[in-house]
Amino acid sequence: MKILILSDNHYKDLDDINYNDYDYVVHAGDYGNSLIDLELNNVIFVRGNCDSSGPIDESFEINGKKFYLTHGHYYDVKNGYERLILRGTLKNVNFVIFGHTHRPDLVLQEGIVYINPGSYQNGYYVELTDKHISFFKDGKMYKQFENRW
Repeated sequence: MKILILSDNHYKDLDDINYNDYDYVVHAGDYGNSLIDLELNNVIFVRGNCDSSGPIDESFEINGKKFYLTHGHYYDVKNGYERLILRGTLKNVNFVIFGHTHRPDLVLQEGIVYINPGSYQNGYYVELTDKHISFFKDGKMYKQFENRW
C-alpha cells in the first residue's frame, strides 16, 4: 500500500507525478489549475480556500483505516490545531489529512495521526505506506516515522 499525500500546489503543474506508482493519491486542496488532472487520475481531493469547486471535506476508508480530509482553513489551522483535533476526534478516524499552512507537520493526538504534507508548490509531499510516513522535499526524503497500520 502506497499513498501520495499532497496539498497547496497552487499553480505548479502536477505533470511530474507518476500516478501509477501509488495505490491512492490524496490532495488537501489549493490545487490551482490542476482540477482536470485530479479528476482524470481519480485523486481523492477537497477544495481549498483558493479553489472554486470540489467538496469541502471528505471521509473515506483505505484498508480498514478511516481518513478525514480537509484543507484546514475552516479550522483556522494557521493559528493552532485545536479545532481540527476536536473534529478528528468527533469523526472517529485514524488519520486526518490537511494543508493550508504550507508547512509540513505530523501530530499524534489521542491515537489519531494528523498529517500536513506542506506545500507541493514548494516541493513538499508525503508518502504513506503500511510501515512508514515519509516526508519529502524536492524528491528527497528528509524525515520518516513508523506507521503502525
